[in-house]
Order: sequence, then structure tokens, then C-alpha cells
Amino acid sequence: MSYLHCHSCDWSQDDFWNKKYNPLTKIWDDIKWLWKPKIIKLDIYTMNELIKYTHVPIIRKKTRSDYKAFSWNWFILELVKEIRIFFQQKWWTWKSWKKHKDIAFCPKCKKRNFDID
Repeated sequence: MSYLHCHSCDWSQDDFWNKKYNPLTKIWDDIKWLWKPKIIKLDIYTMNELIKYTHVPIIRKKTRSDYKAFSWNWFILELVKEIRIFFQQKWWTWKSWKKHKDIAFCPKCKKRNFDID
């Protein structure tokens, strides 16, 4: 998997997708992990960043060092995140990136200063 981002601004996209890593497989993994009703622990930073990214508030309880949330609430956050990533992904596969990399511009700053990690 490869993570594409621009060095001229803060634009980035998810890893390139393939048969084993794509929005459907990620959502399926979330379903397998979060479908059973339970209380899960999450670190404060992860919880806050995901709420800020998705704009979906969830019910949570703060403990000394982390948050506790109901698994279905967390699943909603993950689902919204994956949907946003799907629509923000510019080049879905490594093949599509290779085809367009010579003419590709950053969607945010319009420069050609890409890097793949």
C-alpha cells in the first residue's frame, strides 16, 4: 500500500486501493469488529480527531486517560469516515496514479510536489 500526499500543502489521500484494501473491505472489517454491542476504550486524541474529521458527535464517557464509547457509535464514525475518504480519493489505484502522474496536479494547491510513502 502506498500513501500519496503533497509536500507543498497538507493534501493527502488514503492508500491506493486493491482487491484486499478498499472501502468495502475496510467497512467489512469495521462491521466484524464493532457489530457486537460492547463498550470500547479509545484514546482521547483518536476520538477527538475522528469527531472533528467526520463532524459526527457521539456519546462517550471520559475516564482518566481515555474515552469509552458504545461500539455502534464508533461504527457510525468509521462509516462516515470511509464514505468521506471514498469521495475525496483522487487516484484510486496505483495503476491510475502511474497513468496520470506526469500530468497530475495537487487538487488543493495545484502544484506538482507529490510524494509516496
